[in-house]
Amino acid sequence: MDNVNDIPSNSYLQQQYVVGEHVDLYLPHHVGLQPIRVLNNIALYRLIHERSTVIKLLSIAVKNHGLDPEVKLIQGNDSLKIIGVSGRMWRTPYINTEKRLEAHETFLSLLWILSYSIFVLYSEKYCYPRLPDYKTNPKYDNASERIELAKRLYRYGKQIVVDFIDWDKNELPNPEKYIVQELDYIGQTKLYYTEAYKFIMYHELIHAVEHIDKISKETDDKTKLDFEIEADEKALKILYADVHQGYKFIVKCGSVISISSAMLLSSKIKGSTHPSFIERLKMVLEFEKTNDDHFAYGFACISIELWAEQWSVDLDANDDLNDCERFEYYYSQLKNK
Repeated sequence: MDNVNDIPSNSYLQQQYVVGEHVDLYLPHHVGLQPIRVLNNIALYRLIHERSTVIKLLSIAVKNHGLDPEVKLIQGNDSLKIIGVSGRMWRTPYINTEKRLEAHETFLSLLWILSYSIFVLYSEKYCYPRLPDYKTNPKYDNASERIELAKRLYRYGKQIVVDFIDWDKNELPNPEKYIVQELDYIGQTKLYYTEAYKFIMYHELIHAVEHIDKISKETDDKTKLDFEIEADEKALKILYADVHQGYKFIVKCGSVISISSAMLLSSKIKGSTHPSFIERLKMVLEFEKTNDDHFAYGFACISIELWAEQWSVDLDANDDLNDCERFEYYYSQLKNK
């Protein structure tokens, strides 16, 4: 894998740029048409090489199940929804007919958009206002502007699901070009995005190793549902393996974001062959406890609130609850629907 270190560190960028200047990370070797291209190399490298378990699983999938060893990035300024073609509805990651794991850059863009929007909305609406210096520290003065910008980006994400338009790098947050004051927000978003990307791709890799040869036209819905649950659980085990305790909340937040990407595509809470998103969220949140679980619970609550607003679902809110309590309150309203 070439150029895995082509994303400068935050400290390096802070030394190289002054307030008001733009950071532009695009280099000629970056593959893709959308701003997410600047993260493709490093995300793919981390996907495969961070865990010895992944290399082993990939080898098994290639040797025993005929999986192509290359993870294919599909380029194109396309909507996420596939128009005019029978079969697949969405350009989401999957194992294609040639047994190659592929991901379309529009989906990866959407995943970054969700990572940024959910992170900023949770931080500015719920997390920062709880801090003791919130009302006196000037760095929190522009909360309403940040919230509106995150909402604008989220609306752009919804737009490219059905009708692709170019990502305005001068007006909307993105991973490629931004003013240096946005460095912390963009940098933290990259962490959540990478873990969300890994969760989704590990889920598909589990399918390649354990399920792809067991599914046929005769496979019943219950078996398919069991396979989906198993893929989630085993993907999480890979994600948490050998992770430092202080980083586990990043893994958990990223896993929540990965599920929010499915929530964006449907008003339905559950399907016949997939577990309900509310149960998937609960499973992810409870998989392994960390000292900072409230971040992931907060991300889950923002995801649910965005979903309810998008699909005009009646959802009773209670802002007096903490993040964990608020999720349980939402869960109680949605689990039987």
